[in-house]
Amino acid sequence: MLYEFAKNGKIPYASIIDILTYYTKNDKAFALSGLNTHPYMICDELIKPRIRKEEIGNIISGGGQNYLSLERIFDGIILSNPEIFDEKLKEI
Repeated sequence: MLYEFAKNGKIPYASIIDILTYYTKNDKAFALSGLNTHPYMICDELIKPRIRKEEIGNIISGGGQNYLSLERIFDGIILSNPEIFDEKLKEI
């Protein structure tokens, strides 16, 4: 990318990403082994999240869960726990 910038004054990032991912539509920037990520995955924020699971139903309400996308990791986690929204439906 730096070579392209030095040569042309711009970085053709779209074509570079296409070439590097063998023309697959991939949103993964990179991957690391568990040895590299483990220290980050055991942080307090992930072990004891600031927002409890029970509060997600208060944040995403009014059928908003129907607009989530299973392809997105966070959305998939929420949708795999439908009981979060069951309580909200009982209150309505």
